[in-house]
Amino acid sequence: MPGSERIVNFWWKKTNSLHEHISRAFQAIANTDLEIPLLFAECKTSLLQKPAEISSENQGPVTCLNMIYKWFTSCLLKRMDQHLDTYGLKQGEQRGAKQSNNQKPVD
Repeated sequence: MPGSERIVNFWWKKTNSLHEHISRAFQAIANTDLEIPLLFAECKTSLLQKPAEISSENQGPVTCLNMIYKWFTSCLLKRMDQHLDTYGLKQGEQRGAKQSNNQKPVD
């Protein structure tokens, strides 16, 4: 299902010719003093019923972030990991975002 950018993730992945340009655009945004567009962090939160009796206590929120946010943060992952490692700011096991074995970091 497409996010607010109206592009299904399939097309984000398959348009290889645009990946380098998207990465450069994200880097330019990250290197500016301007605020990151709110569009990047738009999400949809839904309550899902946990297996148990139906009640408000047995519902858990699930948030679906849009693809632009996921791609933007993946472009920052390598730099963020280097910073955390250099300054010993966080244990590796505590990091929420991790590079998978088949994921290529964007420099």
